[in-house]
Amino acid sequence: MKRPETLVVIDGKSVLYRGYYAMGDLATADGRPTGATYGFAMMGLRILQEFNPDYVAVAWDKSKTNIRARRELYAQYKANRKPMPEDLREQIPDVRRVCRAFGWPLLEVDDYEADDIMGSLAVQAKQKDIDSVLVTGDLDVLQLVNHHTQVCLLKRGVTQTITYNQNSFQEAYRMTPEQFTDYKALMGDPSDNIPGVSGVGEKTARNLIAEYGSLDGVYQHLDDIGGATAKKLATNRDMAFLSRQLIELHLDAPVAFDDVAADAGGADPEAVDALFEELNFHRLRSELPAPMQPAKTPSYKAEDSPSADEQQHIAVYRDRNPDFAGDQAVVFTLEDYALLSVGEDACYLLPRADIPDTVSIIGYHAKEDLKKLPAGASVEFDVMIAAFLLNPLLRQQELSALAKQELGISMDEPGRRDDMTDETARLLTYVLRGLYNRYRQQLEEFPRIHSVATDIEWPLLPVLARMEEYGMKLDVGYLAAMSRDFAERLGDLETQIYEQAGEEFNINSPQQLQTVLFETLQLPTDNIKRTQTGYSTGAAELEKLRDLHPIIELIFRHRELTKLKNTYIDALPEQVDSRNRLHTTFTQTVTQTGRLSSLEPNLQNIPVRSEEGKAIRRAFIAEEGNLLLQADYSQFELRLAAALSGDKAMIDSFNSGVDIHTQTAAELYGVELDEVTKQQRYNAKTVNFGVMYGMSPHGLHVATGMSREDAKAFIDQYFQLRSGLLEYLDALKTQAKQDGYVETWFGRRRPMPDIHSSNFAVRSAAERAAINMPIQGTEADLMKLAMIEADKALEPECRQILQIHDSILVECPQDWAEQATSALKSSMERIAPQDLPLSLEVETSSGKHWGEL
Repeated sequence: MKRPETLVVIDGKSVLYRGYYAMGDLATADGRPTGATYGFAMMGLRILQEFNPDYVAVAWDKSKTNIRARRELYAQYKANRKPMPEDLREQIPDVRRVCRAFGWPLLEVDDYEADDIMGSLAVQAKQKDIDSVLVTGDLDVLQLVNHHTQVCLLKRGVTQTITYNQNSFQEAYRMTPEQFTDYKALMGDPSDNIPGVSGVGEKTARNLIAEYGSLDGVYQHLDDIGGATAKKLATNRDMAFLSRQLIELHLDAPVAFDDVAADAGGADPEAVDALFEELNFHRLRSELPAPMQPAKTPSYKAEDSPSADEQQHIAVYRDRNPDFAGDQAVVFTLEDYALLSVGEDACYLLPRADIPDTVSIIGYHAKEDLKKLPAGASVEFDVMIAAFLLNPLLRQQELSALAKQELGISMDEPGRRDDMTDETARLLTYVLRGLYNRYRQQLEEFPRIHSVATDIEWPLLPVLARMEEYGMKLDVGYLAAMSRDFAERLGDLETQIYEQAGEEFNINSPQQLQTVLFETLQLPTDNIKRTQTGYSTGAAELEKLRDLHPIIELIFRHRELTKLKNTYIDALPEQVDSRNRLHTTFTQTVTQTGRLSSLEPNLQNIPVRSEEGKAIRRAFIAEEGNLLLQADYSQFELRLAAALSGDKAMIDSFNSGVDIHTQTAAELYGVELDEVTKQQRYNAKTVNFGVMYGMSPHGLHVATGMSREDAKAFIDQYFQLRSGLLEYLDALKTQAKQDGYVETWFGRRRPMPDIHSSNFAVRSAAERAAINMPIQGTEADLMKLAMIEADKALEPECRQILQIHDSILVECPQDWAEQATSALKSSMERIAPQDLPLSLEVETSSGKHWGEL
């Protein structure tokens, strides 16, 4: 039986907004914002793959006139909507170009909103026995679900969706799609400023519709309903029926399915390819479905890369050792084999054990190669790290994406030895050498960035490889006992929460919690943020209610323990090896400041301040006969802020050995050092660190409890005392605006494409990043140098196992602890540049487990 034809209609601005907030920092190399456009295109391609439609159209809200008809009914309709951010508005022409290139007609009509257009097309399609899929984030469209029409609802960003047909809708909402409009009319819709019936929430509205069938049925039975609910309904009768009018879709929009079908003539592959190239959508280019791919024509950008003919003449030798004495070589490892290429005209596929231990790797993700090769192997060049240093905004770092972007080559990376055909071996050799040549030339144009690569990033690779392989010992039994304890504590908390609520419910369900707090307990909703499904139960909103009911504190505690149990206590033991050691992965190409990231599992985010967090760290232990050592830079960020800014008062304070926060408090409050109170020191510490992150008076007010006026005066006075620091921070913002980037002491750069954004929030975030990155990035560079020096200074039996914040963690034999501590401390202190106007100080500690340190 032939499947019915399918029409997909996309709510254009709904997808656009979600792309913007999911990928708002995405931009081209020259700073042109592209996040919303990327999200729109990505969702479009996913729709093609998932639904394989015969026709696609995009419904678009026509600016200013689309809500005119509903505004005539209710002047406050959507009056709460904020203006579109300017850097999002800038992307609308590009989205229109995407639609044209994809062959998708974009429909916009006066007095009709996008969901009206979607519904009108779905009705016409149904009349022709054509199925429809409506893609939107607007719940109102659910009223259209029927046996011919599904709704693909955007849940989060542009990747999480849920598709409703008649059965799944009724299972989820316990009503028919035809009843959905009446249900929404009762509870209102804060996102559209539709009032509904004041005081009637999701649970009450659902129960009323289930009992009486419709809005009319509800109002015919007010006497049966009785009580406070009937009173609310009676008082808000007009608003309820007005709300239904606003929510009901207008299915007579002047759009014709036949015109849409005629216009949906298919993609223009050349236009898609050119547009994606212009917008730097390299990963999407590589994922285009066949009908959207241009004709295959080689396009090699790098003049110094081998030509296609030369590539075909690369000789491939299997299980034959090259005449190789240990020079630089292109290397790519997989399973028990490795590809090795010494020159440009040959490559060898060898058992890994046959690779000389003196090889200096030119490769991609060379840290993984180091783990598989003999211990003497080193790194000459890593193309992934080079690409990231040259453009820290780079998101697509896969080898295939770099090959497409830099060399114009489409390729699939081999995953197994069986995938390594001769043709694949030639292509891989060709790509790695081509990327090496290209990035090497670019780095030579930026000597300081080149030095970051050769002096910091590449020498760090073998250090990280050894750390990842050795891992950290985990006391699995201790965590099992802790899990049982947490389960009991969570059970006690649940009992207390149910007692406060007067009923049992799913505490982890935002909808059920919302009902309990704002309907059952009638907690005030003033200043509580509303979402499409009602009042928010996020942490920021619950904080406003903390002092109003004891259930709020219990919920916070329940959430804290649940997160710790699920994220660490139960999850970590599942990731250990046969020796109960946990192996994280350190990445150098994630943070734009240059800081290392720890992934799978993330060991850098284990809480340290709470008692439970400290108890979790207790599970990380030394092997029998060993100790854990920790070396921690003292006041690292503030020392670097003083050094980089040249602020004399800060430098003098550090060089004199006085506690910087006490010194700052004494100056700000006009008291002697020994008269500074604990609160005064805390306030000074808050502003000392806060200014490096662009802290505002409001931020200081929230952090310390000062009034806003006092907080503003406090910051103003602080900068009078730290005029050198203020001048430095202002100079960083100026540099970012003039040069388009800021850099660390060593030359690592961070591009600042948003520094000129017309959107205040986006521009302010860029300014905060501009003043923070040189300090935090220099800190990251120094920490990496310290790890390299510590690796040289420590005996082989003493191993670095973790870098976290400003500290290095080492495991060593107990008898060598004193010697290792001294070597670690001195290696970390001596990496300070000679022209740094103050010293770096390191504090050390040791113990049998991490919780002691």
